[in-house]
Formats: sequence, C-alpha cells, structure tokens
Amino acid sequence: MASRQARGVLNFVASSLVRSSAAPRALIALPYSAAVRAACEVAGGPPNGFTLTESQGDCLVTLTKEHQGETVTIELIAGSETEDEEFEIPDHDHEAEEEVEEGPAPATPFSVSIVKGDTEMRFEVRVRGDGSMEVDEVTLSPADEDEEAFNEVPYQGPRFEELDEGLQAELLHYLDERGVNADLAVYITALNFDKEQREYTQWLERMQAFVAQKAWRGGGMGQAQGRGSRSSARARAASIAPAP
Repeated sequence: MASRQARGVLNFVASSLVRSSAAPRALIALPYSAAVRAACEVAGGPPNGFTLTESQGDCLVTLTKEHQGETVTIELIAGSETEDEEFEIPDHDHEAEEEVEEGPAPATPFSVSIVKGDTEMRFEVRVRGDGSMEVDEVTLSPADEDEEAFNEVPYQGPRFEELDEGLQAELLHYLDERGVNADLAVYITALNFDKEQREYTQWLERMQAFVAQKAWRGGGMGQAQGRGSRSSARARAASIAPAP
C-alpha cells in the first residue's frame, strides 16, 4: 500500500497532468484566441520550407533548410525564455480562462546559423512579447572550428543595436529572404510552448509511474522482505530433501 506521502505526490501529479492542458503560458502575452491559433500552427509543420527535427526527452529543437547553396539552421531550447521589459502583459484578459499576472511579457530566444562555404554567420534572435523579432547580435566565425580556435578570442563585432540603422535593415532583409520572418516567429513561439508542454507532461507521467511502483527490490523494507522470502524458500527445500 502506498505511503501517505506517496499518495500525496500522486494526487498532485494527477492534478498537474490535468492542468498541463491549460492556456499556453508562453503565449499568454497574446490575446487568448491568437494564442490558440498560434498553438495550432505546430500541427501544420514549420513554414517557409523548414524541416523540424526533435526527439523525446531532448529540449533542443532544430529547424533546417537549404537556400541557394547555404545551410540555414535554427536552434531553440524548449522552455527557454527571457523577459521583454518593453512589452507588458495586460492585467486582465476577458477571453482567458485564468487570470494573468501583470508584468514583463516572456520573449523566446533562438539562434539562426547560416553556413556558406567554410564560414558561419550566426544571429541571436528573440521573439518579443508582441510577436515581433529582435536581433541581439550577429557574428562571423569558421564553420568548422578546430581545437586551436577555442583558444582564440576573435572579434565578435558590436551588438546589433549599435550597427548603422541601414545595415540593420539590410541584415533583417537578409534573414527574411531565408524564411526567418514574422510567420516563423509565430511558429517558434508556439513550438516553444508545445514542446515544453509535451516534455513536462511526459516528465509528470514518469514521476507518477515511479512513485506508484512498488519497491519489492532494492533497499529498505523491500530488501528485507526479499531476504526473508529467500530464507523461507531454502528452509522449505531442506525440509523435503531426502536424508543422506
């Protein structure tokens, strides 16, 4: 019979599994109807010709495509968020089922790698609380860095916001030509939530199975019972063995 503490854990896990299907937390900054539409985007697959690669239990999600001889790779760590101080979550949402706390909206960070020849251009990007994209930095580096390269400290360039506004606009257009645009931003926000929710649900299910499992083997009472059962079996075998 499960202990009182184990039953308590099982009850909380069961209620958490029910709540895990609640309104998307990562999309809560959007109007609720828009959040639902964005979550549905995941089922339709990534836009702009990207291919999704993921595996159960791994929070790293990648989107890849080829563009005129270039390899474009997007990497997202499911559940990763930063705060968007410039975009506040409203103090109420009439369409939402649950009350939302007012405060900075979550922003979803991801990286974009564009490899051409032996060089990689890498962008660090965020999807802001209002659904727009913001580039934090852009760097250039060898596509296949060897061990000696890790001992070097190459010049990374200024932060994106410090670049000339004309260059910023051209780089954003460069990303847009490769499918990194507003449509992808909506998909990435939805994907971030969807993947985290699936991993969280599976984690709860594993915890539920672990706590509910009877520990007949191992330490403690189960080990003592095991030793007792083996001793009884040996005693019974000795009692029925023929005399020499």
